[in-house]
Amino acid sequence: MIRYTFDPDAAKITFDATTSLHPVVASAPVEGWLEAEIADDGFVPGSSLSGSLEVAVADISSGNPIYDTETRRRIDVKAHPLIVAELTKATVSDTSAVVEGTVDFHGTSTLLEGEVRLEPGPVLTGTGTIDIRWWDLRPPSLMVFKVQPEVLITVSLPLVEAG
Repeated sequence: MIRYTFDPDAAKITFDATTSLHPVVASAPVEGWLEAEIADDGFVPGSSLSGSLEVAVADISSGNPIYDTETRRRIDVKAHPLIVAELTKATVSDTSAVVEGTVDFHGTSTLLEGEVRLEPGPVLTGTGTIDIRWWDLRPPSLMVFKVQPEVLITVSLPLVEAG
């Protein structure tokens, strides 16, 4: 297996939230690594994967200071500065893998499962929906403004072979 790091200039996570008024999209850089066997722009079928990623909560930005300030306040960034995901299991095929792992956030560890794809580059990508209540967070609401608890997460993680 070869160890890759995520390109620090391009790796990112995007959060797409829905509100009663309009969508809110925020993103943040991602740090981390992946150990994998890659050949011809695909995974070696049947091989294993391991990896980890971190997102600094203070770096999550929608570009709207009001939303960003309220998000950081609700999360309590000083007490919970990181989102950490650890890959614990993977079933690998040619250009995709069904993965399972833990996401530690806001003092709670949650087991998640999903699919990731290996795009040419190589770039590891994935999309899934989470519910912020899994981490004991309540979505904000104020009169007619309500944020839905389900958030679409997208990751794009360009891989750089570690030297």
